[in-house]
Amino acid sequence: MPSIAGAAAPDAPRVLARPRRRLSPARLGLLGILPALVLIGVLILYPVGYAIWLSFFDKHSFFPAERWVGLGNYARLLRDPEFWDSLWKGTVYAAGTARRRSSWASVSGRPSCSTGPFEAGRSCAPSCFFPT
Repeated sequence: MPSIAGAAAPDAPRVLARPRRRLSPARLGLLGILPALVLIGVLILYPVGYAIWLSFFDKHSFFPAERWVGLGNYARLLRDPEFWDSLWKGTVYAAGTARRRSSWASVSGRPSCSTGPFEAGRSCAPSCFFPT
């Protein structure tokens, strides 16, 4: 009886291949951004959540002992004049930088930094970092 290589015997059960289901565009898009969402969760959301959780404790950086203080850290922060000074300096810097960028854009007729052609971004780069 001649046999063909790879052919199934006539009395062997046939296995029907199931048709492959196609993913909807929405699910395919979700699968595409899933690695980015995992990285955002691991690298951003977890550390922020952990920092918020730690802010309710009095914990040393190197020793495992910790003590619950609740909102005590925030109350101490609000009484600290150095906090208010640094908050004021940061606000002045941010406002000055934004004002400088918008005034440069209106004088030069070019959009603010990081938009437009390379030359425009390079010419206004110092105004992005140095407040007036």
